[in-house]
Amino acid sequence: LHIYPGGYVGAQTFADGITNVCGLLFKNAAYPWEDVFREALSRLPKFHALMSRARRTSDWRGVGPLPYSRNGPNEPGVFPAGDAAAVGDPFFGEGIGRALAAGPQLFAVWRTPDPTAAYRALWRKTFRARLRRGAWIRGLLRRPWALRAALPLLARPAVLRLFSHLDQKTP
Repeated sequence: LHIYPGGYVGAQTFADGITNVCGLLFKNAAYPWEDVFREALSRLPKFHALMSRARRTSDWRGVGPLPYSRNGPNEPGVFPAGDAAAVGDPFFGEGIGRALAAGPQLFAVWRTPDPTAAYRALWRKTFRARLRRGAWIRGLLRRPWALRAALPLLARPAVLRLFSHLDQKTP
């Protein structure tokens, strides 16, 4: 994940060598993703080095604006999964991760006296902290001065271990 004031880009390389590049930019108007990519390349030397031998295989795809949420499912008799339950930051496939976790969560609560309430509680226990951290990071990204102040702290191994530890509960 490569962060800069006003946005971020991430790159995930799979076993077959294909790399998925994604990102988020906070702009008030439409902004072509080719421009986002070029801006990220110019501002982020490590991202530029990572992409230096890459070859584009498809056009950019995007959506926006994203309707972020932090609380998750709350409707009786409804068991939403993935982004339908709550839209979080697309750092590393967050929506698909929540969607894939829904099956085991539903299995765990299905025979309880109130499956809807049990699912809601399990979902919040699993994902609420991560969604709140995403909101906190989004807040930093929108304020360049705060991001510049926070980056040295966020790069410390102890802080990274804390974030890693917090995510161990999340599938």
